[in-house]
Amino acid sequence: FEMVRIRFLGHERTVYLGVGKHAIHLLRRDISKTIKGGDIYYAHIDKVIEDTVTQTDFMIVMNDNRAAEWESEKLFVVSDNRTRLLEYMAIAWQADVMFRFGSVRRFRHYEAEITTRGPLTEPRPQVRAFYGFDKFVYKGYSFFLPKGFKDMATAAGTSKTGSYIDADEKGCTMVCEVGPTTPLPRLEQMGKEHVRWTALEYKQKITAPLKACTVLRNCSAHKAMDLAGDIAQWTGWELLVKSADEMVACFIMRRKYVPPLLDSAQDIVVTFRAPVRLEPIYPTTELRRLAKIAADSLTSTSESFSYYPTMVQARADALLFDEESLTWLSKSLDIYPGKRTDEQTDEEQVNELHNKARKFVKSILKALEAENALTHQDILEQKDMKDIDYYHDPMQAVRQDLLKDVGGLCIEDGDNKIERKNAWAMRVARYLAYCIDGGLFGGKFTMCDITDAIGSVNAELNKKLQEIIEFLLHVRDPDLTLEFQQNSIAAQTLEKEFASFQYNEKVMRHLVESGYLRAQFPKGQEMRYSTVLATLLLGNGTTSFKALICRQILLTAGKQEPTTVNAIVPSLLELVRKGSLFLATYATAALVNMTAHHDVVKNTLMQKNVVQVCNDKLRQTDEDLVFYILGLLVNLTKAVHHRAIVVSYGTHQVLLEILQSSYHEDSKAKLLEQLCAVVGQLCNEEDTRRAISKNQAVLSCLCHLFGRTPSGSPLRSKVMFCLKQLCINDAQQKNVIGPVVMYEAYDELPRYPENDDFTSNCCLLLGTLFISKENCKLLWDHMSERHKEITGDITKMFKAVTQNVDDAIEAVAKRDAEERRERLIELRTRLMQFLKAAHIRGQLSRHG
Repeated sequence: FEMVRIRFLGHERTVYLGVGKHAIHLLRRDISKTIKGGDIYYAHIDKVIEDTVTQTDFMIVMNDNRAAEWESEKLFVVSDNRTRLLEYMAIAWQADVMFRFGSVRRFRHYEAEITTRGPLTEPRPQVRAFYGFDKFVYKGYSFFLPKGFKDMATAAGTSKTGSYIDADEKGCTMVCEVGPTTPLPRLEQMGKEHVRWTALEYKQKITAPLKACTVLRNCSAHKAMDLAGDIAQWTGWELLVKSADEMVACFIMRRKYVPPLLDSAQDIVVTFRAPVRLEPIYPTTELRRLAKIAADSLTSTSESFSYYPTMVQARADALLFDEESLTWLSKSLDIYPGKRTDEQTDEEQVNELHNKARKFVKSILKALEAENALTHQDILEQKDMKDIDYYHDPMQAVRQDLLKDVGGLCIEDGDNKIERKNAWAMRVARYLAYCIDGGLFGGKFTMCDITDAIGSVNAELNKKLQEIIEFLLHVRDPDLTLEFQQNSIAAQTLEKEFASFQYNEKVMRHLVESGYLRAQFPKGQEMRYSTVLATLLLGNGTTSFKALICRQILLTAGKQEPTTVNAIVPSLLELVRKGSLFLATYATAALVNMTAHHDVVKNTLMQKNVVQVCNDKLRQTDEDLVFYILGLLVNLTKAVHHRAIVVSYGTHQVLLEILQSSYHEDSKAKLLEQLCAVVGQLCNEEDTRRAISKNQAVLSCLCHLFGRTPSGSPLRSKVMFCLKQLCINDAQQKNVIGPVVMYEAYDELPRYPENDDFTSNCCLLLGTLFISKENCKLLWDHMSERHKEITGDITKMFKAVTQNVDDAIEAVAKRDAEERRERLIELRTRLMQFLKAAHIRGQLSRHG
């Protein structure tokens, strides 16, 4: 939908051009109707010729079946957004052909000079490429690439493919992908309301085919250049990946609030690739720099970045923009609902939503001020609030001013007036929530001020504030023919259809995060609250909202009763199974915390076939998700019957594949730590231990991993645990592992007395290895005189630990029983570790 100028037989006219399903429609400026012959069917369009002289002109050539109003077959069109308009026309034309003929035909689109060069056809001034760079144009966007880059032929064609290669064709390539323009509400429905969620998909796409890849950068990116005065908002995300064979630098840029309607967004992706053999020429820092320059220089080739103020203001008055869009419009363009335009007069009926919203907010402020519950009282003294009236009951402002017919919207007219009236009420609730939660006064007055006041004011105001929260949340049936039934939040969650209900997500987000929603369910009804969270997790909420719920569950898992926590498990597992990569990671992290505190959760997960889900996710290339899946398996493999189930699904084979492909990568230390813990626990079963130890490659990987990890690190501790488990009942494996690891392990034994886990695993591994007489003899010969020095160090440490025990016994009368028990258990654990060390020395002496 664009405002264009058309020229036909010497006449010129400004109209709106709309791209429809079967025709393009030329509408009058007031959008009341089409002009004569304004419906040009795609069946009557023969071809389109794009002007090479200007960036705005093109010509539509019609066939003989055209309407009688068009005497000539040529229609000249001038559009500031020509590239995007022609792209939409091409898609619609091809879809119409498939609908009419059931076959695919190519849209006839050509380039030629259709205007003469002169002062009137000169394009707007443009920024030239930097020194050492050339400017390239692809699908309506220009960008800078180093000199020498040229078009690269692909399966799509030989030129204008969006793929480029360096001059010497050594292998450094650049690919530009321009996505479709997507309406903002559609982005939210797709779960891509933030560029980060799109970047996660690209991360998976990039890393999936690579071997032994490391993600060096995965963070937000800021566009540093605006080379054309674009009014749209740019956000971005950066990925930098290096594998054994290839380096990849990728920038995902989102152009949001695309003019002229400011209601859509478009993603542009810039990806540089270079083989590792070119690292001396293109190191990762240089590859990232080139990708950064290309992303920063992205510029629309449109001749104008103006917007349609009348249409944008009408959409704002109809409350069709979300909270983020309203903030951007008000700060960037000074557009807000109810703003008077130059065309409106005082006598006309105009939409005064902004002042009516202020009246509603001021009513709340006055009520809180009367109870001395208003934190920032100076906001009532602001100039734009002094002349605003207020009601003693804030909801009266909603019922009398905002839910009635508003100028120009005609809510009470038409056949579907009930649906439009209820839809308007939903939008009003969302807009008022935006005004309260920082939309009018920033951080001086937010939703927190209302929820915090509930329970600390008189009963009458308390009831009014709860009623306000219920209206702003606006939980209702999606069937708009049904009236909104205002009720308490706790009562609404009892409805059978609650899972399908609609609600204001921004308000619900605050209620969950602040603990207000939990407070609606008194002691003894915690199960209902868990059920509500489980329902919200599987609802139509955005990715950000579901991630927030997962964070709440993760933080409170250890503080709740097992049965209460267990009610959320099926929903979390469903998110792991079918949710996006980001949500699956968050849900898995929540399950890790829950299984660490509650055995009943483990049993439920096993009943829900969690092991198969883990196997599927372990084969993905996202390190964060795999890390938490391994953490979940650590918790699940602590019981004998659970280990048997895990092994029956062949999970141990999947784990060994990951070990053999990742053991040499320093960036995967945390992942390998969890993996060694799982493999070690599985080896508690003799059959599993034998099956794993038969694979000599596994032992080689673990021994190599032991040698290259830092001394005293958590990873080395888990490697020692895993090696101990593998050789515990196998004399041959002891003799294989001993000469590789026991010298370093013996030297490290007294170095980390404060690291309980490391010291314990070191003692256990050495105690297992020294059962073998060959290992003891080898170590005795190797240590020679150092044996006495180390023994002396251990003796000193043993005396220090016993002194700590004496100190604890002295203080026992001054501490309560719980503190005494925890302190003595801690000291007893350390004491036993050194007793084990002394036992090892005894074994050495006997075998010596």
